[in-house]
Amino acid sequence: MKIRCDRCGYNIPIASALKQETKVTSNGERITKTFIRCNFCSSVYTVCYDNTKTKILKQTIKTRVEEMNKIIIPEQRVKKTKQIEKLQQMLEKENNRLCIMYEESELKKE
Repeated sequence: MKIRCDRCGYNIPIASALKQETKVTSNGERITKTFIRCNFCSSVYTVCYDNTKTKILKQTIKTRVEEMNKIIIPEQRVKKTKQIEKLQQMLEKENNRLCIMYEESELKKE
C-alpha cells in the first residue's frame, strides 16, 4: 500500500516509511510517536501517539468491533456501537493529550 506525499507528490510505500520514535516526558510517561517520512523530500506525517493507555483502548475497540460483528439483534448492535463510539472518543482525547505532551517535551529539549 502506498500514500502520496502532499509536498512532492512521491508515492510513499507505507511498509518501508513507517517509523517510531519514543520519548520519556518530564513526569516519566513514555510516549511513542508513529509517523511516515517521505523518502524523497523528508516530509513527516504523524500517524498517532501511543502510550500504554492508548494501546489498551485500541485493543478494546478492536475486540468490541469483532463482538459487534457477531451480534444479530439490532438493539444489541446499537448498544455495542455506542460503547465503541465512547471508547473512540476516549482514544482521541488521549491521543490529543499525548500530542501536546510530546511536543512540549521537544520544546524543552531545544
